[in-house]
Amino acid sequence: YLIGQATQDEVLLKAGVKCAEAMVVAISSEAEAVFITLAAHELNDEVRIYARAESDAGVRRLKRAGASYVNSPYQMGGIRTAASILRPSVVDFLELSMPHRSEEIDLEEVRAADGSSIVGREIRDIEGAGVRIRIVALKRRDQSIVLIPDASEIIEPNDHLVVIGGREELAQLALD
Repeated sequence: YLIGQATQDEVLLKAGVKCAEAMVVAISSEAEAVFITLAAHELNDEVRIYARAESDAGVRRLKRAGASYVNSPYQMGGIRTAASILRPSVVDFLELSMPHRSEEIDLEEVRAADGSSIVGREIRDIEGAGVRIRIVALKRRDQSIVLIPDASEIIEPNDHLVVIGGREELAQLALD
């Protein structure tokens, strides 16, 4: 761990921002969050920044400063509350995306590593191998995510799969 003020370049450098792939900026001051985001991008223009904002203006400014993803807990909480009133079954289903919210089922991201046993196989073969899983989305390189990919799609190295299924089956798929 590192104790320091992230608005200072020396602290960001000690934390490894130059080689970081991603960082989280989750502080209460939106102004400091914008400053940290700008400083981090100045030191590493490739770093993905996940930031927290309190207001709509904060969301807008953090995105403009270069944050890849901005989360507003108050806004998300309001949307979630409204959705649970209007579509309670959908909200229950989406809770699967939170790790270990269900006793048996999870929603997971699996990367098809080069040399993995799933590389070169069709989605239908992976899903039909007697396991309780369904591939619900496919993300390939810089392409847009494909929801419910065609069963004949062949998995390529470094594909990212969003898979729903039994926890044990998902763990095995991740190891293959």
